[in-house]
Amino acid sequence: IHASSNEARPSFRQSDGFYRMDAEYRNSILQELHLLAVTHTSNQTLAKSQPQPSVLNSIYFGGGTPSLAPLETLQTILSAVITQFPCSPETEITLEMDPGSFNLEYLRCVKRMGFNRVSLGVQSFNDTILAHIGRTHRYQDIVDSLSMLREVGLDNYSLDLISGLPGVSKDAWADTLKHALVITDGKGPPHLSTYDLQIESNTVFDRWYSHFDAEDDDDDDEDDDETDDIEENQNGRLIVEQKVDTNEMPTANFSEQTEHFVETPVSSAPPSVSSKLNSNSNSSLLFALPNAKDSAYMYKYTSKFLKNAGYEHYEISSYARRTNTNTPTLAADGIEGKYLRSKHNANYWGIGSSWHAIGLGATSFIMGKRYARPKQMSDYIKWTNSTTNKYNLHRCWQQQQEEDNNISHQCNNHWVPPWLPENSNTDSAMRKQEDNDELELEILDDIVMKRLRTSDGLDMSFVWERYGDKKVEAIFQGAELAFDLGMASLLLLSKNNSMVAISEKEAINIQCQNVVLRLTDPDGFLFSNT
Repeated sequence: IHASSNEARPSFRQSDGFYRMDAEYRNSILQELHLLAVTHTSNQTLAKSQPQPSVLNSIYFGGGTPSLAPLETLQTILSAVITQFPCSPETEITLEMDPGSFNLEYLRCVKRMGFNRVSLGVQSFNDTILAHIGRTHRYQDIVDSLSMLREVGLDNYSLDLISGLPGVSKDAWADTLKHALVITDGKGPPHLSTYDLQIESNTVFDRWYSHFDAEDDDDDDEDDDETDDIEENQNGRLIVEQKVDTNEMPTANFSEQTEHFVETPVSSAPPSVSSKLNSNSNSSLLFALPNAKDSAYMYKYTSKFLKNAGYEHYEISSYARRTNTNTPTLAADGIEGKYLRSKHNANYWGIGSSWHAIGLGATSFIMGKRYARPKQMSDYIKWTNSTTNKYNLHRCWQQQQEEDNNISHQCNNHWVPPWLPENSNTDSAMRKQEDNDELELEILDDIVMKRLRTSDGLDMSFVWERYGDKKVEAIFQGAELAFDLGMASLLLLSKNNSMVAISEKEAINIQCQNVVLRLTDPDGFLFSNT
């Protein structure tokens, strides 16, 4: 479920305009949910040979900042999902929340609604850096948020952190990871997601840093004569003077010097205003971005540090804490213990996985194809209204019966509603049966890319049984350089559940039974993430 509330200012969230917008968007969400529910139910009735719809594995409220939405909106939408789709006590129901965007009573209401997991958008523990990247929360807000989670008993939560932020050195990132464990009672959060900062083109960050090359891989060039605009502050950190449109700067102020992060509470007061920042100036201070080598170091350090702290690096950017359990399970690394993986994240990378996405700009993934909604609020509302009117019940069921030969109706519960808009990079017409081979290859490509993002890796016996030995050989050939560089390996699951490395030839001789292809951690993961 994609929320619409993102950077709405507190003053606007109290206005009549905000509540009108929220009510209109909420009604559009409910329209789409209802249409999906009734069409899916009738599809099951018409196609009697298909099994009953599966219980929802996860429900995830994200997209913008859902914790800025009124409680009534969250309650109405979640109730609509739960009442129209099969759920169970094991269904993971996550709400993305930003520190400082909720209070204790709000959190209690969220738990009573049925949310059982929170994803907390921390990003950084440093007030100066948070202000510099335009975040409205501060360190004390993070401390308060964690305290409230403990008080209401929402013990299943994740912290989101970003490496590669402007002004963050290798040492500062190491301190950030240490503090993520210290601030959560010393045992660490159940789940951590760490992302490298990616600057997209035509964004404010892109305009700020477009004239500064922060990815110089030649260490010998760091002190050459082309650094006229770079000076070193008192903490030994590089800062960059750039001409920037001050109207695009974050509303929060930030100080001239980057504070080196230490494991002590940072003041929750806004950083002091630099003398170089004023409304009449056309230039402002920018902190330097880490170069490519430092960013790679941060990624590798994160993996080793968190694994030593008892976390499973189960996906390129995701870490799950090992916890004590009376029913231990065998993890990918062969260590017994239960890991607190995100069910929602794990579904993204699973073989044959699919999901329905609802809301502004949301993208569903069904049968290897993506179906995107309009990205503008007015366009999305018009789309839901017109779709509801166009696909009335009689037309929808009749069209469904007439299109029984469509490939999208031929894989268990992976039914594609006929009213879903396909992504612009796919054919506008529904794929016909004669295109089945091409679609199967696209699905295989997607499976390979997704599974290699995970520590579980790609099940080669599945590839052999479904696609044949030629496709297995093609995958091995494509991975040859990675094998040679030690970035990938073939492993055989033995009878005692241990993993043994084998060659491509040995794997083919046993038809890849119990064989998995994995990228190494961290080098293989790092290479695939570049």
